[in-house]
Amino acid sequence: MSVKHLTRARRMTTRTVGGRTVVFELRWSNRCDTNWVRVRNWPSGRTKLQIDVSDINREVWANFAVPRPIGAGTHWGNMIYSPANNCAMGAVDYNSEHGYDVVLESSNCP
Repeated sequence: MSVKHLTRARRMTTRTVGGRTVVFELRWSNRCDTNWVRVRNWPSGRTKLQIDVSDINREVWANFAVPRPIGAGTHWGNMIYSPANNCAMGAVDYNSEHGYDVVLESSNCP
């Protein structure tokens, strides 16, 4: 995993994108043991939004490129099965450069 800004957050962080404060969250459902990434307050007019999630213990990834045109508002990536004790990571790329702009980790990551 290539990370542009080597800042990793636990479950939630914010970034300024297109003049808006965007919220990035790694979510988990205890009902179905799944993780996914939710992006809130996304601005319109951006040309890339790649939302990925992984279960590190099982070495499984789910990738999702939001189709263009990308509208303003809330966007979700795919869900991935990841039991509660596993390390899950979410990653978002929106600058079309090399690597991810945001990396999120569950509390079970080292």
